[in-house]
Amino acid sequence: MRQFAICVQSSIRGNIYYIPDFYCAEHKLVIEADGPIHLLKKDYDQNRNEVLAAMGLKILRFKNEDILNDTASVLNGIAKYL
Repeated sequence: MRQFAICVQSSIRGNIYYIPDFYCAEHKLVIEADGPIHLLKKDYDQNRNEVLAAMGLKILRFKNEDILNDTASVLNGIAKYL
């Protein structure tokens, strides 16, 4: 898993690139680490989730604080999907 640009073709805006925090093509899995900035971009994140889900991708979002302080739960959430 690593960052990877996912290209979406739009008839209105041409190519749009989304770069998830972590992407695993084999499992069609996107993992996002959400910090405080995501509180200000909820509409963007929602639209992005919908576009990526329409491509058959599963998006898992975890708060940064959970990744740092409750790693076992985060890994358990990922394992449940896999």
